[in-house]
Amino acid sequence: MESRPTIAGAAPPAGRLDVDAAWRRLSAEQQAAIGVAAITAMLGDRGRSGGMLLPTGYEAAAVEGEALLAAAVARVLPDAWANHALPDLALLGIRTCRQCGCTDACGCPEPCCWVGAELCSGCLETGPGAVASAGSASVGSRP
Repeated sequence: MESRPTIAGAAPPAGRLDVDAAWRRLSAEQQAAIGVAAITAMLGDRGRSGGMLLPTGYEAAAVEGEALLAAAVARVLPDAWANHALPDLALLGIRTCRQCGCTDACGCPEPCCWVGAELCSGCLETGPGAVASAGSASVGSRP
């Protein structure tokens, strides 16, 4: 598995939720509840999509784990969805578009590529400062 660099302590861009700070505000008990639910949901999802035996059990783990995860997050981080802030994925070492939030693994509906450090081609024409960004952008493609 590829190790991703983290930038704990760095301020997230405007409009992004600082997931690291939110996690650190939680008690050990709250972190444990969220962690167990997240692992259960992930294992269930991987089991059902990976053709594992007992698909109903994996489906149940995915559905129930996700429901518990959503409830736990809503209970301990009620402001997590305030102002429609996207989670700051930079903490995980994942590059995102500063406008739409797309990544290498989850690109825009239209094929897009990186035209700047934090800007995809889908947002190049639509964002503030698009003309300035276009002049200095280095075009690249997604893997």
